[in-house]
Amino acid sequence: MKTKITVALFVVLLSFQSSIWVASVTSAEEIDLAPESERTIESFKGVIYNIEFDSEKRVINVSAYNPRQEAVNSWLDIEVDRSIIRNGGLNLSAGETQHFSYNINGSIAADRESHHILVGTIGNSTRYNFNLAINSSSPNGVPLPEIENVEVVQTTIDGEETTAARVTVRNEANVQYNPKIRVTSLQTHSESHIVGIPDEENRRTIVIPLNEEPEMIVAGEVRLFTGWIHNESRISDQVEFEGTVDGETEVWDREFEPIQIDYANRDVDEYQYRNATVKAKNDEIWRERLKPVAVVAGVMLVGILLVVSVLSRRR
Repeated sequence: MKTKITVALFVVLLSFQSSIWVASVTSAEEIDLAPESERTIESFKGVIYNIEFDSEKRVINVSAYNPRQEAVNSWLDIEVDRSIIRNGGLNLSAGETQHFSYNINGSIAADRESHHILVGTIGNSTRYNFNLAINSSSPNGVPLPEIENVEVVQTTIDGEETTAARVTVRNEANVQYNPKIRVTSLQTHSESHIVGIPDEENRRTIVIPLNEEPEMIVAGEVRLFTGWIHNESRISDQVEFEGTVDGETEVWDREFEPIQIDYANRDVDEYQYRNATVKAKNDEIWRERLKPVAVVAGVMLVGILLVVSVLSRRR
């Protein structure tokens, strides 16, 4: 029984030590920063790693070769910017070669211009540095977060029924992002809401309260951005929508347009969303809602006049 426990603890400690060893090597001063695409590193157990980076296709190819006459365990760690592509062990029999190939487009962080690829094993590592400008107008094959859907709904906030926009953001990348969402409608200037999308998920939905009455048609714009709302943003998306809480919501894409907002006590002309067609429809809805009130007011007015008339005659 003690032997089994000892072996299990050894395996756990070996895996933990491997992770720590790779992590410590990746930050060492001897990391190779040379620009050549083909490189070779050797693990402390003698496994030979041949690495090739195709900068045009942005594909990293790694082959692991065991030149020894006996089987050996090794470790391979591949990271791109702040994403881990691979971090785990591999078993190589005598004279065996294993091949690994990864397209890194989905792991490149689009909110920066300088990027790196780190390939490490226990006892050695190498690093590639490259520049790639990415934005929503020119994504260069890198998947970027975007607004997938907007739905006008009714929700309960602090015990009150409130009109709201349910906004879903899709992120197909293997990178965590924290973009911001802002909704502007006929009656609403929302605050900027951070919508964190972890790399292990590809969608996140947030609900943003609106100032529109539940009976009204809601029309507006939703902007997603990573910079400032009044500047061009490296990651940006924009849609326009129109809908009601008890009906369908129509959504269509728009080119991202920076807008001015009032913040930090700046004296600016704040952007106002306008939709003359929907405003006219809402004005008609208000007139229809006021008709019963007008009828009641008219009846009350007639009653008051009759009472006044009767009192006047008695005098």
